[in-house]
Amino acid sequence: MNQEDIRLVQASVPILEEHAETLTRLFYKNMLSNHPELKNIFNLANQALGQQQKSLALSVLAYAKHIEQPEVLLPALELIGHKHRSLQVQADQYPIVGKYLLGALQELLDLPDDAPILGAWGRAYQQLADILIEMEAKMYAAAEAPDAAWSDWRKFKLIKKEELAPNVYHLYLSPSDGGEIPLHRPGQYLSLRLFFKELGIYQARQYSLNSRPNNNYYRITVKAQKGAPGCPMGRLSNALHQAMKIGDEVELTVPAGNFHLEQKPSPSVFLGAGVGVSPLWGLLQALIDSQTEQPILWMDAYKSADEQLFAEELRSLENQLQLQHFYEDQNGRMQLDEALKAPFGLAANYYLCGPAGFMQAQRKQLRQAGIPEEQIHLEEFNPVQLQLS
Repeated sequence: MNQEDIRLVQASVPILEEHAETLTRLFYKNMLSNHPELKNIFNLANQALGQQQKSLALSVLAYAKHIEQPEVLLPALELIGHKHRSLQVQADQYPIVGKYLLGALQELLDLPDDAPILGAWGRAYQQLADILIEMEAKMYAAAEAPDAAWSDWRKFKLIKKEELAPNVYHLYLSPSDGGEIPLHRPGQYLSLRLFFKELGIYQARQYSLNSRPNNNYYRITVKAQKGAPGCPMGRLSNALHQAMKIGDEVELTVPAGNFHLEQKPSPSVFLGAGVGVSPLWGLLQALIDSQTEQPILWMDAYKSADEQLFAEELRSLENQLQLQHFYEDQNGRMQLDEALKAPFGLAANYYLCGPAGFMQAQRKQLRQAGIPEEQIHLEEFNPVQLQLS
């Protein structure tokens, strides 16, 4: 890219701020109409809710603002790269995305084919694509390196199903071929997919691993998404709940993600809501197993006590950590007073997972209390948004 390209991309920021989500809706509509095979990758529920469009809009806008220093976005791009690797996104799919992104920009702004801004954005997109392709190539190589790792999708069978709370189950999944699996790193997730005959496509979702690392099975925790006005019922989660029987198969990719415990010993605070406590439980087990002498605080939030997850396991750890439960119908929403006191406060690392609104609220409280951004670690179940905003 030259300086004129950079100037044109930066000059487009006000337009993107006003029209970014319109642009991305147009992009997805055109691309998926002409390349229906990509529906096997994209989450149709996130499409319906507009979350995928918002995430892409934030990504495009953030890239335009930091076009001269794209390295500023590397942490967010790494999260996107892990998600792409887990979904088996390939390098030859990037030109398709670029074609329809530029086409949407041209259609939105009613530009001629030779408009300089289209050329500038074409080169800007290629620069971004090259960063992600190189990053993801390294991720593919690293994921396939450990013993018992695999490439692409692998069939697993359900060997055990446990109900934790209403509409929430542990699913234990073991390789159908009888082989071993690589040890995952606590905090990682995997992509799981099923084929839906009525849609004629696969649908994939990401689920955090929360069992201790082992070579025999993976455990995930799935909440059946029941749907609400303007929010479609979770097709895949309900299939796993209602139709999945012992011995039935799903397909998985090798664990991915970079939501991990900090290596430097420090006080740790876990802030979770609902099924968002799943990856936090994996991190907590690893921390306890390390026999840390640092203080630990676990805080979770639910609408009511009957939704509590890992209740017995947490009670068994009461002499090793501090516990605070928040039930909206009893003691209200989560308050961080305890987390911001000594021995936590500025000395602690904070690990957050839950609905987007919950994480936004807790992150805001932490930042207002002076907690540095690098000590706040987020795991987003939905398309990456908080870490781009």
